[in-house]
Amino acid sequence: MRTLNFLLFLLCGSMLYAQGVVVNITSAGIGVPPDGDCRSDIAEPDCGNLDGVQDITVAPGAEVALFIQWRNDGSATITEVRATDQQGNPVFPPVSNTLLPGGSDLATVFFNAPVVPGNYTTLLTLTATDSNERDDTDQFRYFITVDQSLPVVFTDFTARATEKDGVVLQWFTQNEENNDRFEVERSLDGRSFVQLGAVAGAGESQTEQGYSFRDRFPLPGENFYRLRQVDVDGRSAYSSVVGVNLAAGLALFPNPAQDELQLPGFAGGAVEIFDALGRLILRQELAAGTPLAVQHLRPGRYLLRAGRESRWWIKR
Repeated sequence: MRTLNFLLFLLCGSMLYAQGVVVNITSAGIGVPPDGDCRSDIAEPDCGNLDGVQDITVAPGAEVALFIQWRNDGSATITEVRATDQQGNPVFPPVSNTLLPGGSDLATVFFNAPVVPGNYTTLLTLTATDSNERDDTDQFRYFITVDQSLPVVFTDFTARATEKDGVVLQWFTQNEENNDRFEVERSLDGRSFVQLGAVAGAGESQTEQGYSFRDRFPLPGENFYRLRQVDVDGRSAYSSVVGVNLAAGLALFPNPAQDELQLPGFAGGAVEIFDALGRLILRQELAAGTPLAVQHLRPGRYLLRAGRESRWWIKR
């Protein structure tokens, strides 16, 4: 039995987050050929089922990250996963890792949005090959709106765990037009969010503005946060998702990280970093209270191991 579940989502800079949908690959050639711009040789009865939950709105030429994660929920062994766009061009190099039942993997793709304002649709074809050299295929569509008049331009958004104030969120803007407020949301799984509070915006500003919010009662384990920026006319945009792990033991922040990782409570010793494929990328002796420099690592998902504890984090 073949079942491969894909989760796709988009990320732009430190803001404007769009969640994708789960795409299930079962077996090829079953079902009614799809309509519209979907290829007729793909088994998908309704093209609407291919659409993401939200569009992503970005500035012209903005860098966008596409994260594609898959999990083998079937009984067959997957030997290769690949993705192509509607022109047949590879979206990322084929991932030829043996994926046993229950295993998962991830690919990250960075690209620049078009510079001409408008609405853009991309159709991805996802193909999985099993150990019997059989290919099964399904599709996913995502949407990008290029808008040169976004009301707020963000420069940073971080989350930091503290002993006194719980989790402190900080973000900065360099331009605001008709900005009413920021709604702060939290999640335990990075998908389903609830609002914690709101922070008033500056309204109109051409200079850098700084904001903060304290979650004084974070929950044990991973806490994920995002911002919903709301304009005075009701327009809104979501931030990227940042996370803090408050489990007893090893904690990492900020997450995602760009230049360095803080390890609060770490007593010192050997620290190892592995990529998403399980390959050792870095091993370093780190003193207590010393941040770990990660600016030289490529953007993507990594596992940090210190002693007997491990935590996943994202390099931005």
